[in-house]
Amino acid sequence: MTTFKKTNKKKLSNLVKRQLPEFVLEDHPKFAEFIKSYYLFLESAEIQLSSFTSVDNILLEGEGATNNFVLLDRTDAFGLDNGDKLVDEQLSFSGTLQKSETITGATSGATARILAEDFANSKYTISANNGFITGETVTGATSGATAIVGKYRANPVENIQQLLNYSDPDHTIADFLTQMKEEFLKTIPTDTHSSLDTRKLIKNVKSLYRAKGTDKAHKAFFRMLFNEPSEVYKPNEDMLRVSDGKFSTNTFIRCTQTTAQALNNPIYLIGQEITQSNNPADDSINEATAIVENVTKFREGAVEIIEIEINDETTTGTFVNGEVIEGANYDDDNEIIKLTVSQAVSTTSITSAGATLTVGDEATVSGGAGAGARIQVRDLTGSGVDEVIVNAGGTGYQEFDTLTFSSGTAQAKVSVVNGGFAPETGSVAIHCELQTGTITGTGSGDLLLEDAIDGGAGGKLLDSASQEVDNEIKFELENEVGHLLAEDDDNQVSDTFFILNQDSSPNTNYNMEAEDHIVLEEFNQNDGLYVGNKIVQENSSGSGDITDVRMIASGGGYTTLPTATISGDRFISLEPATSTTTSPFSRIELEQGGRLLSDIAFDGASGTVIPYGDDIGKATSLNIVEHGINFTSAPTLAFPKYAVLKTVSGAITEDETFTTNVSGATGTVVSYSAPLLKYTATTSELEVGDTVTFSGNTTAIVVKSSNLTATSTINTRIQTVGKYIAQDGHLSELTKKIQDSLYYQDFSYVIKVSESITKWRDSIKKATHPTGFYVTGEVNIASTINAKIKQPVGATLSSGLFTGTEDSPIYMRLNTLFNTFFGRRTGVGFKFMSNGAELDGKTKVSSAVARTGVAIEVHNDYRDTNTNTQKELNLSPETTIEMEKRNRRSFYKLNSYTVRGIPDISNGYAYAGPRQRNLKAPFSHFAHNNGILLEGATETGNSNIKLENESGVLASEFGISASTTIADWAQLRFSGTLSGDTLKIIQEDGTNLLNETAGTDTGDGIDEIRLEGNVDGTTMRLQDLEGTNSNLNHKNNFAFPTDVTQQPT
Repeated sequence: MTTFKKTNKKKLSNLVKRQLPEFVLEDHPKFAEFIKSYYLFLESAEIQLSSFTSVDNILLEGEGATNNFVLLDRTDAFGLDNGDKLVDEQLSFSGTLQKSETITGATSGATARILAEDFANSKYTISANNGFITGETVTGATSGATAIVGKYRANPVENIQQLLNYSDPDHTIADFLTQMKEEFLKTIPTDTHSSLDTRKLIKNVKSLYRAKGTDKAHKAFFRMLFNEPSEVYKPNEDMLRVSDGKFSTNTFIRCTQTTAQALNNPIYLIGQEITQSNNPADDSINEATAIVENVTKFREGAVEIIEIEINDETTTGTFVNGEVIEGANYDDDNEIIKLTVSQAVSTTSITSAGATLTVGDEATVSGGAGAGARIQVRDLTGSGVDEVIVNAGGTGYQEFDTLTFSSGTAQAKVSVVNGGFAPETGSVAIHCELQTGTITGTGSGDLLLEDAIDGGAGGKLLDSASQEVDNEIKFELENEVGHLLAEDDDNQVSDTFFILNQDSSPNTNYNMEAEDHIVLEEFNQNDGLYVGNKIVQENSSGSGDITDVRMIASGGGYTTLPTATISGDRFISLEPATSTTTSPFSRIELEQGGRLLSDIAFDGASGTVIPYGDDIGKATSLNIVEHGINFTSAPTLAFPKYAVLKTVSGAITEDETFTTNVSGATGTVVSYSAPLLKYTATTSELEVGDTVTFSGNTTAIVVKSSNLTATSTINTRIQTVGKYIAQDGHLSELTKKIQDSLYYQDFSYVIKVSESITKWRDSIKKATHPTGFYVTGEVNIASTINAKIKQPVGATLSSGLFTGTEDSPIYMRLNTLFNTFFGRRTGVGFKFMSNGAELDGKTKVSSAVARTGVAIEVHNDYRDTNTNTQKELNLSPETTIEMEKRNRRSFYKLNSYTVRGIPDISNGYAYAGPRQRNLKAPFSHFAHNNGILLEGATETGNSNIKLENESGVLASEFGISASTTIADWAQLRFSGTLSGDTLKIIQEDGTNLLNETAGTDTGDGIDEIRLEGNVDGTTMRLQDLEGTNSNLNHKNNFAFPTDVTQQPT
């Protein structure tokens, strides 16, 4: 019901008698009534009504087509009712509105009294009430008649009194409200939701127009239109933009509290300013302030850490380790909360990136007096394979055998087999070593150069017996043997100084190791077949062992070492006696190129290789998992170490210890996955060339070793590494799209609502759609269906009653299973066995106890409360099964009856159809006529539309009768019957009719002619439905018709 101001309640007509002199009231009462009626007329209003309920007027008898009603002449002196129709006293309808009755608006709730009526023009004079709404239904309180409000016309007095109110949507009349809608709501659709208050909309539509084009306006519009929530999606939110990522870091201070400080909770510092006071006695301690954005408390071992998150933009000064900071409680300004500043690990720096590392490798943090810090490897480089190390040469391999890598795109082939040329005796470097017996430990005893001499390469000192390469270019005498000497030469051989050419370089030692190979000069090998530069033996001079592998493509993206297997083709070659040329030229080649493949399978065996890249698994960044607390100096970081091993002689297991022969390194195995050894060093790191001996007697040679080293710093003010808070600008993000010309652009939006866009596209473009934008729609699911199974909860299970409450059956089952203790004790019942043995049975618990179980109690230990002699179930080891044997005829004979005078008839097989007694139904209940019915609420009883002068009813054009017809009945016959008796043909003299030939004996030794023992195939008769000569329990296969109606398409 509306609450707006309807009309002025102060009526002048009620004040007339108070204003007139008393003598006028006594001498001229009619005048007083006239004056009151006059003002009452001025205060009344006119209302136009339509669609009245029907009225029973009295008609004159006549044969014409025009209806002539009985009219009034005049019933009083004024004759105001002259010409009115006479209404039947007993109306079959609700009647018409009557004078002096009160009418009430169905929507507005406004009421008024009818003062006069002009039924012919559908106009009524009523007591003024501008609350009636055009189009609403009004109902008479006395007559019950209804009508539709067409128009409300106020009286002059009301117009003057309500003049200012007519401009207010809250107080204006419905007709003016319609004018306001046309004036102010031109762009708002007229078919808004019924719950929308038009008066409020008119008052607030200005706000909607101001917000045009915004998400808020769109949501308000769809709330008006459908009274449903809507969602606005901007496709440009998922557009890929350059440098659109949003990176965020946090800054915090870690503190502790003393026992006295811990009396105040630091959580109450959020949003407050914390201050470190200036210390005049120490120049390094100055005032520092910051605004607290968040406080987190947690514990590391025995230390409680308070992490104060601050904002860099509101922070001034430097917080010093060990100083006290304080701030006021945001809930109580008089309470000061104090904390002690501490230092934590703030940054890390990689000094050597290492190789073959694993993400998550964690450093051992030591020193610095602090605790709780944890640092791990965050990111690794992905690189290609640089080389392939031959672990075992094997046999039977040939050049161009292919290496297949376990992952990635790396490619390689065997380039050298049968071994290369090693340096000859005298070319190998002779190292200067410590004298035998003076070496302690397991090192080689080589003397190494200082780092300053060879740039940190760690080169070895060479003995004078090592060979040198003569690189000096001396000036020779033109016609003499000899060279030009320097002026300061003193003719001593050991001090001879030659004058050298400008391009001369010092003599250098060969410095070759025993495992080195003699190689070609640079650029001497460029035939496109080989990348290697080793000088090798001729083919067929070895066992086919792999000497070298050339890389064709290094691939990329490897963060761990791949593995590789070797395979290849074998070609048909000439016999050695037919060609003196060695392979590959002895292979049979085709005229146009290519070679013949052999049917001999690949015969390479026992060869293994190790793919390796210097940049595979290098650390690029470290992650400070936990910053720790109470550090006074930067701690030391020791990461796990890795080495690549070859020629491993046996198994290597975790926690084994090892020693070496060159570097003297010792350590403990963390893990081993061939060829990669992960270990912790006890003395020093493994070096390339070390022969490692493990505690399990396995040996191996180190071929690669590159370890990660890093340093750390500490500070009181910690800034996290930071991260992207969204996927904006990331090329790898699948949800981001490239801008197009329609959907993914800055000037498009999508409305998600439960209605199709065809219903609201035109309306939104007029109301809230901004010019130049593209709008489309998506249908949201308006509601979901709860498919969870429910079942009624029993009030009393024994009575079968239900409470009406629903519950989940799964919950009920779980409640039973987990809240009841079920016993499982079984015994043997007292019983004499068939073989004479006697079983001593145990006492069985009562059935009630066995059914209910034992309730769980939280204070007991869930033991079975039954006594040792009580059993929930008694089992018998012997079971006897009794079976009854009957023949088919004797079984059905038990339910036999008489049909058509033939006794002992029964159904030979089970029919699921109706019995004889039910066959009456098709002739009565299913004889439909497809008649057109009145609406269900308009009349009770027979609701067919009947023909006026004809028998029958009005039938539907599209109905299809499902009535049972005589043709249906003619198809119905007895079937599936059996008879147990022998029926004989009796002659007039009472004797049986005998067979001419031998027949079936009926038991009396005479062959008679018998009747058929059933009634199968016999048609049904009307008498069979009444039970006159047939049993009504006989079942049949009659199918009751189904009433089918065909609807027009």
